[in-house]
Amino acid sequence: MWRTPVQYIQAIKHTSVTRLFIGQSATKRRMESMIGGQCAMCGYNALVKHDGYMVCEECGTISNEDMITSEFQDYEGYQSASQNKWIMNDKKKHLAHFDGKVPDGKREGLSHIKIYSKLLTFSSDMVERAENMFSILYKDEEVIHKVMEAKEALSSACLFVEGRKFGHVISIKEFSKVTGVKVGLLVKAINLIKRKFFITLPKTTISEMSVEIAFKNNIEPDVRRAAQEIISLCDRAWLVTGRQPQKIIWAAFYIAVKSNSLDENRKLTQTNFLKNHGQKFNVQDKERLNEILEILKDIGDTIPWASNKNKKDFVYHNLNDILKYSKMALMEKRMKFLREMENSQNIQNGDSDESTCHKRKLQSGDEENIDIFQPPILKKVRLTVNEDRTIPPSINVDCDIEDLGSDIDEELDGYLRSPEEVKQMEIARALIIDKQ
Repeated sequence: MWRTPVQYIQAIKHTSVTRLFIGQSATKRRMESMIGGQCAMCGYNALVKHDGYMVCEECGTISNEDMITSEFQDYEGYQSASQNKWIMNDKKKHLAHFDGKVPDGKREGLSHIKIYSKLLTFSSDMVERAENMFSILYKDEEVIHKVMEAKEALSSACLFVEGRKFGHVISIKEFSKVTGVKVGLLVKAINLIKRKFFITLPKTTISEMSVEIAFKNNIEPDVRRAAQEIISLCDRAWLVTGRQPQKIIWAAFYIAVKSNSLDENRKLTQTNFLKNHGQKFNVQDKERLNEILEILKDIGDTIPWASNKNKKDFVYHNLNDILKYSKMALMEKRMKFLREMENSQNIQNGDSDESTCHKRKLQSGDEENIDIFQPPILKKVRLTVNEDRTIPPSINVDCDIEDLGSDIDEELDGYLRSPEEVKQMEIARALIIDKQ
């Protein structure tokens, strides 16, 4: 066959190289046909051939052969034959290729939850529940085809919902700043979670909101505690219902700051105080301040040793005593209120059983059932929630919150007492207008 030994040696070399080349090419083609294709749904090189179909190990999507591409195979090598996963060498370059057109994988959303849960100091139980919620919603038809930005918003929304369920006080705007997700996308994702899981989130109270504002603006602890007591009195005096809570909170902070060191802050105006904390001053701020001062002075008038009867300086001079003896002062005002009510009833109807009922409540210490303050729209009497009254046809009780006026906050529904009570207040307003 071979004329010389040299030809024999050359033939052997040629045959070995050819076999080696053919074997490597076959192995490479076999591996590429089974593994490493790019999933058109999640974008990862995690496609595996199983029973004649290409299945993505990352998101579980079954892809057709014509949907598989072999571009941008940025991986170092095959890690394990059992796991069938490729390690991407340059993940940022890989994701930048999609440019938001192809949705990211589930892994990104879960890592998003873990990263920001550490920044927000959430517990492991909350993180686990948020991850489970995201894993369930990730397969939903409204989510699976969304881009990466919407997936990150969904993972952030899962973390926000679990945080609110566990009592964490944080607003949507602040949560958006921490996670870097736009407010609009975050709100849409939260609404999706509430709709899919039938969740009703607890509303943030004005007291919790005051704590959040105080910490963000470095308010001193003594001032914060005094302001919370003022806000509690405002809530019982019906100043919170139907009002912007931020206005009341900042007015309470101003009163507490000025009273804490009156000599130093005697010339401190409300306008300058708000500007120092990055807030804008308007007419509502002044109105809320005057209303709170009026309530505090009304309570402080029952304290015999209170000095300086001028309303402007009276509250600032005697705020500590007003808050300290507020329960005693309120009890005194209740006694006076009941005496006036009893006298008016005796004049009209004689000695009725209603005054006796109020006396019994007062003696038993049932303070919550007696309220000396009335809502601003009623002026005379506070209607009970279960009272049966006919609604005038001209009044739209089920109107939107936006129709109640410009002085309504976007999250006002969380600070109203109850839907039934709001309806009763609308009914009372209609009755007063009809009588006039």
